[in-house]
Order: sequence, then C-alpha cells, then structure tokens
Amino acid sequence: MPERDERLALLRDLERADEAAAAELAELDELYAEVGTFLTARLTFRLEQRAVEDLRERLRQPPASVAGLAVIEVNRLDGVKMILEDGSWLLFRLSGMEPVVRLYAEASTQELLDRLITAGEVLAGR
Repeated sequence: MPERDERLALLRDLERADEAAAAELAELDELYAEVGTFLTARLTFRLEQRAVEDLRERLRQPPASVAGLAVIEVNRLDGVKMILEDGSWLLFRLSGMEPVVRLYAEASTQELLDRLITAGEVLAGR
C-alpha cells in the first residue's frame, strides 16, 4: 500500500531534518564559544520635527557614556554609531526626508541590549 510507504518516508525525512537542525545548533554553539554571543535590536519611531532637530544637535557631541559604559569611539559613516568599551554599540540613523529615527544596538547579553535600547530612547527624548 503506497500510503504506508509515504508515511514511513515522511517520518524518515522528519528524522533527517531533526538531525540536521541539531548539527547546525551544535555548530552555532561552537561559533558562540569562539567569538561570543551578539544580540541585535532595531527600533524605528517617529518624533516631532523639532525633537529630531534637537536629537541631531545632541548627537553632534555624543555622551561620554551610554548605559554605564564609556563611549570609546564615534563612527559617523552611516549615522552616529557609539562604540562602547565592551564592544557593544548603539547607532542612530535620522531620516533626512521625514521625522523618523532608526535606533540599532548590539550587545553580548539581552540585559545589556535592553539597557542600550532604553538609553537610546532616553537620548532621543522618547
């Protein structure tokens, strides 16, 4: 009966998919052990035009610390990216066409990522 063979083939395919996923997770764990964990977040929000201009002015001279970490470098290639002492970062990209702010962050833990996003929102006046 074909139905029995189909069910058996489907079960075998599911087993193979499960084995492949487990292998990929093991590789990912090895990679994290080698280079560390990096978590990212992106937030997009609108502000009043005046608030965007205020933020643009504040970002001309970024703060010396963010979320309790020293800002060791400011990169202005694609917005204002504040690189922090532990390697985490916070990036502001302000739209030139509308009052929209994009906030990006990267950190090694969820707790730090949440702190960076909160600090970014506070800096943006949100």
